[in-house]
Amino acid sequence: MLQARKVAKGADGKAEVVGRFLQMHHRAKFLSCPNGSALENTVIHEEAPLRLANLTFVWMAPQMDLGDIQFVASILLDGGMKYKIFQSQPLSLNIYPVSTKDCAVVKSCFRYCTGYSGSDCQAHTARYTAAMEFTAAKTGVKFTLGGLLADEEGYLAIGFSRDGHQMTNADISVCYRSAEGEVGVEHYLLDNIDYMPDLHLAELQLESSDVDGDYVWCTFSRPIKGKDSAVLDLSEPTYYFYFLGQKERHGHLLT
Repeated sequence: MLQARKVAKGADGKAEVVGRFLQMHHRAKFLSCPNGSALENTVIHEEAPLRLANLTFVWMAPQMDLGDIQFVASILLDGGMKYKIFQSQPLSLNIYPVSTKDCAVVKSCFRYCTGYSGSDCQAHTARYTAAMEFTAAKTGVKFTLGGLLADEEGYLAIGFSRDGHQMTNADISVCYRSAEGEVGVEHYLLDNIDYMPDLHLAELQLESSDVDGDYVWCTFSRPIKGKDSAVLDLSEPTYYFYFLGQKERHGHLLT
């Protein structure tokens, strides 16, 4: 039997089973144990005379931080007369993929999927995801951009302009993956759609990032109002634009 459990036990002394298994070995089956909030939170193998090894499972974490968790496997021995328990090291929450639980409540979210949309378009499978929320002091906005960047020099970007047609003086923030596999952010200013964007004087600072195979995530913040009109005032009515593509060798963006 395989489960993911909270390290901290509940008031009743029982361990809470967390998350949900999505894929398993063809000789296994799902169970929904009552001490967990999600369905299919447990995996067991068939009752068959099998010698199994090197099994692979896909598990999806809960959308909220429940504290440290660990995987626990119980293996029956001697024909089921006794069993042995194996436990992983405690695992802390990775904030990526970004949770969409509070979208339209305390943050704004955008998701783009190919082939399906609506509630089926989840952050961990989306081609592009953007989440925006106020910083603690509410003087800035924290952005999290993420998505599929399988190619070198790929990028995801979000732009703002008061011109919805020509994107005049568009303020563009970019999350990119370099040829060396590093993740970074850059800030651009676009004269209009007839020209390539230029590097903005106000630089962005990468706060955190993550790479999981072909998926890349980055988080950065920018002020709502810039000094001396250096940064577009996001408190004013503004058009939002979302981009993905590849950089040229000279750093220009290709959508």
